[in-house]
Amino acid sequence: MEKELNLFSLSGSAEAAGHYFIPRFMYETEEIVYALLLDARKRPIHCAAISRGTVDAAEVNARRLAELALQYRASAVILAHNHRSGVALPSVEDETSTARLARALNLLGVELSDHIIVAGNDYVSMREGGFMR
Repeated sequence: MEKELNLFSLSGSAEAAGHYFIPRFMYETEEIVYALLLDARKRPIHCAAISRGTVDAAEVNARRLAELALQYRASAVILAHNHRSGVALPSVEDETSTARLARALNLLGVELSDHIIVAGNDYVSMREGGFMR
């Protein structure tokens, strides 16, 4: 996956991030959360699955995310997870956990740039959709 990151340029685009993540969730039978770590110029430096859940939920541990961001000296993070329901709109739980994780990262000087929700071949950017506070 690291070679793929070298070819991938975000350019601040939720569309690029959405298309990057869609194939990562293909054939998954449970919810998974990925963290895409970015450098100061918003270039990807590492992508990792940080949580595997059940058919309809995956909890993200803020400490695990913070440790990963610090390990790779990330300036920003894009989270992504899948909705197996087929609907990419964020739930109330998605909004709450995203705000909690953004606060935790902010304390470390790391920006939560976006949270992408993928359902099949569709995705929603929580930032562009106005779901991030």
